[in-house]
Amino acid sequence: MKIVFLGTPVYAAACLEALLRSRHEVLAICTQPDKASGRGNKMTPSAVKELALAHCLPCHQPKRIKSPKSLAELAAYGADIFITAAYGQILNQDMLDLPRLGCINVHASLLPNYRGASPIQQAIINGDSITGVTIMQMDTGIDTGDILLQHEIPITNDDTGGSLHDKLCLKAPLALLEALDLLEAGKIIRTPQNSAKATHAPIIEKEMGRINWQQTAPEICQKIRAFDPWPGSYTLLDGGTIKIWSAVPSVAQNSGQPGKILQASPKDGLHVACGDSSVQILEIQPQGGRRMKAKEYLRGRALTAGSIFA
Repeated sequence: MKIVFLGTPVYAAACLEALLRSRHEVLAICTQPDKASGRGNKMTPSAVKELALAHCLPCHQPKRIKSPKSLAELAAYGADIFITAAYGQILNQDMLDLPRLGCINVHASLLPNYRGASPIQQAIINGDSITGVTIMQMDTGIDTGDILLQHEIPITNDDTGGSLHDKLCLKAPLALLEALDLLEAGKIIRTPQNSAKATHAPIIEKEMGRINWQQTAPEICQKIRAFDPWPGSYTLLDGGTIKIWSAVPSVAQNSGQPGKILQASPKDGLHVACGDSSVQILEIQPQGGRRMKAKEYLRGRALTAGSIFA
């Protein structure tokens, strides 16, 4: 099939790479405009653009995909199908109608669960044991189209947002290629989503990483895992910011207000009171410092039991 691919981050690049290795023909890519990043605010291309340039593919980076100019540019390719994966803009009906087979999306959840921008993180935050990839026929809604194919993967107790993302980067290309084979053979089965069971995965903002110690121990630990590597979870102490990278529910007796440090020693570890019980912090990063084990941190710095994480 002749394909125009629309995507932006590493997850999308994994799908594009599989297409480039397949018998299908990628005519062009469409990705988000370059963004300033790093200390020097250097303009940096997306992972999809970098891969496309390496393969000498035409690259389009419209600020507004719905513009008449973008519509005309992509229509000129005469593609059989458009494929999107974490592109970052919503396609209108005119765009969806361009290719003869329409547009399909590679979504990182088992729809109708977690429609939206952060399906990977939300699955961990909610304590799910299973997630997966959905190939769906796109419509003008946000992840509301018919399901064409789904692949499941387990979520382990130590999965982070980063590790689950990497697992889905392996699963998504396989699901996509299988769906394309079924579409070509006319064997695809379209299943409408049950919108009554839909859940939403909102855009994650940096401020969402601040730990709310009034939540339960499982809720706090799941959020810490979900927000590793970005935006990271953090708390405040004496005006400074401390990042928390790993924590588990603790057996330490909760004897104070949420956020109170219950134990803090290299021998006993770092235990903090929360809404229902307590959590043990396993990995920590002080402001201006490196990421390290909590017990290593406690050997070099004094934390006093009874202090309060804000």
